[in-house]
Order: sequence, then C-alpha cells, then structure tokens
Amino acid sequence: MGNSVGTLGWVIRNWRIDINGATHWVQLRHYTPTASFQVFVDEEEVAAERKLTKLESIPFTIQGKSGKVTPSLNTYSQLTKGFSYECTFDGEKIKELVFDKQEPPPLKPNLKATLLQSALIKRQGDKKVVYYKVEVTDGDPLNVDKYVLQKRFSDFERLDHLIRSNFSGHHLQSNLPPKPSKSVKLITDHLDKRFVNSSDEFKVQEESDEKEKKNDKTNKID
Repeated sequence: MGNSVGTLGWVIRNWRIDINGATHWVQLRHYTPTASFQVFVDEEEVAAERKLTKLESIPFTIQGKSGKVTPSLNTYSQLTKGFSYECTFDGEKIKELVFDKQEPPPLKPNLKATLLQSALIKRQGDKKVVYYKVEVTDGDPLNVDKYVLQKRFSDFERLDHLIRSNFSGHHLQSNLPPKPSKSVKLITDHLDKRFVNSSDEFKVQEESDEKEKKNDKTNKID
C-alpha cells in the first residue's frame, strides 16, 4: 500500500474527507507494541480497539455516512510488525495525507512560526519553569494576524513526537532534524541562561515576584 511500517512505537495516519463543502479529518493513532488503536474524527475520539491479537476494521460516521479504518498485519513476526492502514468512506478508498498524496495541499499556506530570541522564566507553584516565545503569523500580506505563544520544552517534545509519528514508515522521516537532548536536573541547572540557549543574542528574562502576585490576584478575581 506504500503505507506500511515495520517499526515499534507510535504511528499516526490522517485522511481528509470533503462533504458538501465541509472538510473533515479522520486520524488513526496506533501503538504497535500493544496493537492498540484509536480513531478520531475532527479531533474527537469515536472508537478505540485495544485487543492485542485481533485486528478488525474500526467504524466511524460523518454526516450519517459510514466509513472505516482498517489496519492489517503483513507479517506475524513479533519483532517487526509490518502494519498497513486503509481508510474507506461511503464505499470509496480515501488517500492518506502523507503516503498516498505526492504533494498534499498545505492546510495553512500562510501560517509561519518563528522562535523568538527570548525566553521567560515563570514561577509555577513552588518551582520555576522556562517558557520559550514563538511568534505566529497567519494570513495574506494585506491582512496578517500576529500573536506570540509561550511554550515549554515539553511542548516542543510533544510536537516532535506527533510529527515523527505521522512520518513513521516513510523515507522522509530520516530528514527530520534531531531534537535537542534532555539533561538531568540534578546535574544541570535548567534555569541557567547558558543552558536555556547558548547564543549570546538570546535573552532570558525572569518574571518578577510583584508581577506574579498581581497575576495571581487577577486570576482570583476572574
């Protein structure tokens, strides 16, 4: 099928279904070591299959029409499970976003995300954590929406995991850049500016206690 994977770990597959001018997304999340599956339609879980040895089609419905996601096992080797995946809807096979479409159209052609050269240290309870700033722009040059997100390192780890899972079994997965390695807090101070970013141009600011107290009061009032 050109859609198989023989590695152990998480696998994610996505199918786009257009009905009456509306776009719907079907997503399969498969954890190969236990053969557990979840199917989501428009980000809502609609079915789950957690049997270890039995593989069956997982049904779903969109606007009253039925579809199914079918995982299959090409080889019964316990070390290299050759899984393949297929989605059919209303009797037709749907092309998978990464594996079946050579040049899938971009979901957000004008969306751009830039890691800013600054970070903010915030207090959460009895500990402090680092938030990196990401500038996001969306829209055409004449009407651009711009906003800044604050993300922890764990958020980037989660994004890296999702991207790699989408390309699991695809030759392009090897082109993904490696993520920064983690270090043990007992050995390395994660709040040290040199650890947050080694660049001299990168600025690390710490949120003042007065601002934190003000934010706490505001949150209590809200």
